[in-house]
Amino acid sequence: MAEDYERTAVSPAEASDFDTDGTRSERTLIDILDELTQIVTEAKNVPLSSSIVVNRTEVLDLLETARAIAPEQLLAADSMLADAHAMHDSVRDDSQRRLAQAQAKSEELAAEAKKKFDDLISQAQDKADGIIARAREEANRLVAQDSVTQAAKAEAKKIVDFAQAKAQKVATGANQYSDSMLENLGGQLVLLQDHIDDLLQQIDAGRNVLAERSLKQERSKDRDAQRDAKNSGDGEHTNRSRRHKTRE
Repeated sequence: MAEDYERTAVSPAEASDFDTDGTRSERTLIDILDELTQIVTEAKNVPLSSSIVVNRTEVLDLLETARAIAPEQLLAADSMLADAHAMHDSVRDDSQRRLAQAQAKSEELAAEAKKKFDDLISQAQDKADGIIARAREEANRLVAQDSVTQAAKAEAKKIVDFAQAKAQKVATGANQYSDSMLENLGGQLVLLQDHIDDLLQQIDAGRNVLAERSLKQERSKDRDAQRDAKNSGDGEHTNRSRRHKTRE
């Protein structure tokens, strides 16, 4: 049974140069642990037991190889860790240096900004003081002229009040006169309308009289014509009778 699991054994010194199939390779501690796990996983079970059958020589060789290469890889890991710490320290120092430079620049800019701000405040204060001074001078000048201004305002108010009162009086009189004139004109228009109505009635009555008179004249003419026609017919008859008698 042991012969079924025999493999070509290599010395620990050669373990880093050759794989189990004779191929040269760089084996790591993780590779050896994976290979041991594979051997245990693929090993045959002992009947009626939880034990397994493995090749002792192969396992021991792998363990020796792991023991041989572990220090080298640990040293490599320590070297990488040292490099990482060195890089970390370098980055930290560079960050601190940049932070110090930024703080110094920030303080410089802050000082410069404060100086400019103080200069602006000083200029604004000076300008405000000048404006206040000129305002006070103007106020004093206006106070000196206040008495004259007040008198002129009072006189102007009197003139305006008098003008407004006079304009109101004139407007009131004009309105009253207009109302009176309009009232008189309304009365005259009523009388004129009554007179016109009377004239229209008289005209209608005259037209009626003329129409009746014309009708009577027409009727009289008709009667006269009828009478004349009758008289003419009677005369003609008389003349015929006379001529007849003469012939006899």
